[in-house]
Amino acid sequence: MSTQESGLKHATSHGSLDELNVNEFWNEVDAITESCQGIAVEDAGIICPADDEEEQERWLEETGLSILVSGSEEGLGDAKALLSTLSHAQTDTVRRRINTYHQTMRKKNKHHVRDVRDIFDAPEDAGSDYFGTEVQPISEDHKNEQEPQPGEMRDVGVSLHVPSIEDSLCLDVPFSEDAANRKHKENDQLHSLLANKRLARRRGMLGRTRLGLLSAQDMKKVHRLILIELTAFLDSLGIEFVSGKPGRARQRDSRIFGVPLTTLLEHDQKISQKVKIPLFLQDLLTHLEVTSLDTEGIFRISGSTSRVKSLRQEVETRFYDSGLDWDGIQAHDAASLLKLFLRELPHPLLTAEYLHTFTSLEYIKCQRQRLQALNLLIILLPEANRDILKALLELLAKVVEHEDQTRMGLGNVALVMAPNLFMPQSSVILPRKTCDLHTVPGCVGLMHLLLKHQEMLWMVPGFILRQLRELNDMTNKRPHLKERGMRMFLKLARLDKEKKGDKKETEGLPYLIRVHAPKFNKVSMMIQLDDCLLVGDVITRFLQDSDLNQKRLYCLHEVGGNIGDQCLHKQMNMKAIYEENPNAEWIIKPGH
Repeated sequence: MSTQESGLKHATSHGSLDELNVNEFWNEVDAITESCQGIAVEDAGIICPADDEEEQERWLEETGLSILVSGSEEGLGDAKALLSTLSHAQTDTVRRRINTYHQTMRKKNKHHVRDVRDIFDAPEDAGSDYFGTEVQPISEDHKNEQEPQPGEMRDVGVSLHVPSIEDSLCLDVPFSEDAANRKHKENDQLHSLLANKRLARRRGMLGRTRLGLLSAQDMKKVHRLILIELTAFLDSLGIEFVSGKPGRARQRDSRIFGVPLTTLLEHDQKISQKVKIPLFLQDLLTHLEVTSLDTEGIFRISGSTSRVKSLRQEVETRFYDSGLDWDGIQAHDAASLLKLFLRELPHPLLTAEYLHTFTSLEYIKCQRQRLQALNLLIILLPEANRDILKALLELLAKVVEHEDQTRMGLGNVALVMAPNLFMPQSSVILPRKTCDLHTVPGCVGLMHLLLKHQEMLWMVPGFILRQLRELNDMTNKRPHLKERGMRMFLKLARLDKEKKGDKKETEGLPYLIRVHAPKFNKVSMMIQLDDCLLVGDVITRFLQDSDLNQKRLYCLHEVGGNIGDQCLHKQMNMKAIYEENPNAEWIIKPGH
């Protein structure tokens, strides 16, 4: 057995994969290598690490903080509003990044940059409690001592429920703050458990916000907060966050295979504006769902090489013209076609920017923290990449659910699919000794986590949503309004004038809201909130007297106040959301 295979077998033991035949993994690597034959190294889109200057500039630009080092005053208010919402660990990370940028510019004799002391008023060891509270996570003992399992409690003289792995992804405390406190063991365990129990109860009432339910404007702010948090989190774990940059990939004379995802989507959205996944990929995944769930060895057993090659050519020439005869495509051939599509993407599905960071998560020993980092990385992916990844994982999860027919359990699917996500063509076209193969075992474990916890990983962490609300509050309080903001202000002023009667009706009545539905004949309705009323109940109550009986097709949106626009999950507690944002409007709209 080779050194790499031995390492893989050892590493997969952490994810209960040690009994599997690791040759399946290497067969996939060989298939990727074979598909690269004839591609020159300079045409393969090799992922390169960004140099120090590029890395710092890109990070500051993406977080919206580049204004802090430019010396300009324009836009400084937005950056300071963002800074005001950050936790201690996040603020320290921003400070370090600015210092590093400053040092890099000095070495290169670049322009003067703003002194970090002009940006941060407080000294490094100062600061107020995060969100005005002192909530601290559960203490973690040294490596040799196991963490308590969910539902267990060690010797603290009280019986409490330890937050589960699922709960760990919706903490009200930033992951980075949690990790830093665990590292320095600054917490009292009993106090932490009581705090977490209170937070868990509050989280249950607020529910969870799934990706795709926030407005584009809010998601832009979420992206900035997530990037800062991920950097701070990895810093606290001793892992350097370095982004990659895509190399030049050969332009292929094709319509589907080897075409950038953005190009495919731009083309397909001219056919149907609502397309989020390339049409070919949609049809292929649907065909696999119909044909593969009773097929033994699906994704492990390769299709016929000659048939797959012929299919690839048929897709290129016929898909957008006369269409394909999907009924005539065998399941194993379709599965091989899907893997070929993923391999031939000019840039990896997990992106050149973040692929290295994904693979570096293997160095995080605590599974809970590995999941937290994975959650943050998925949110950072471009929307198209994230949507495709989710659709792929949903199909693979169904394959696992039908293990009795497919003979493909969670571990088997993780083994055969990991190379197709974590090892782009550019990683195997190089000589084997130059490949980053020591990260391969961890990739199988990451694939395992993606498959097992995909529902949780597509949620926005609770503390990020709270920071978003605080950031929107800070922005709304700023005295000046930009042109766009002025248009919105005038629109809201007009709406406020129209609704003055509503305010008089609700004035002095606690937890009484007016729900609007401007697209329906029934314009609005007063609803009294209580402790048990859910979002779904509000929709039902509003629509019960109307002829719109398919209530599942409608959503209640929280609009304005400290949020842009959030489509609320039907299981969220209405009173708890109202307390988070009492100035919001509540609008029923058709579902997505």
